[in-house]
Amino acid sequence: MKKLLSLLITFCCIATLKAQVPHLSGQVEISMSTGQVSCNFTISNIPDLGKEYQILLNKGFNIKYIKDSANKTLSYSGYYNGKMRGEGLTYIPVAGNDVLTNPKTLHINYVGSFPIYTDTL
Repeated sequence: MKKLLSLLITFCCIATLKAQVPHLSGQVEISMSTGQVSCNFTISNIPDLGKEYQILLNKGFNIKYIKDSANKTLSYSGYYNGKMRGEGLTYIPVAGNDVLTNPKTLHINYVGSFPIYTDTL
């Protein structure tokens, strides 16, 4: 009986757990003649991670702004002396000297440029 009750409680707990999947939407414009990549996107339904989250973007990109759902421009760390992860820089929205609690929705606009090779081998 104890095993059955334990199994039932475990199943009920697992059935109530839900994975929260972030939603990414927006636009990417690529100019093949100049190598410029312009991105304007919104990430929503961000899992409730409190202050334990980071934004990782390729180091070739420059952020124009990060805004919250109220269209308020957010400050962020990582622009100077940012932490590298592979080819990406980590950015973290901040409020004063502390990490901003997860805002659930972020609107990010950034631009980067990459070399164009026109010769053929």
